[in-house]
Amino acid sequence: MAPTALHDWLATLPISLIVDGWYDGTMRAAFAKTGRTDVVEMQGVTRANGGGDIWTKTYDLSGRDVERVSAPKTVLYAPHGSVMPASNFLVSDSDYVEVLRVGLEKVSTISVSCQPPGEHSDVSDGYPGFC
Repeated sequence: MAPTALHDWLATLPISLIVDGWYDGTMRAAFAKTGRTDVVEMQGVTRANGGGDIWTKTYDLSGRDVERVSAPKTVLYAPHGSVMPASNFLVSDSDYVEVLRVGLEKVSTISVSCQPPGEHSDVSDGYPGFC
């Protein structure tokens, strides 16, 4: 599905976190169209395939799996998974419990606690800053 004007507009904003509730990859495509390199996508991953203790995977916009995220300005969080880039989908209620718990812990670490010196940690100024 092609991004709409709303997706395209959101992709240009300095938003620290966007939660994507759809599997279709439209918001990811909107970010890719902008050419931004400061966006990562974190997806929920099922354990039904015997994936060990991995509940989320993080990708750059080219679809490359990234282990360590150094300085994203925006995290696109897809707790249900997505068709792109690796067809990650949650399939059970226990997946949801762990993915939401672990994923939200990781997102808050990336987007909230990584404040540059002198920036406020609250979002009242509309732009909390990033690592």
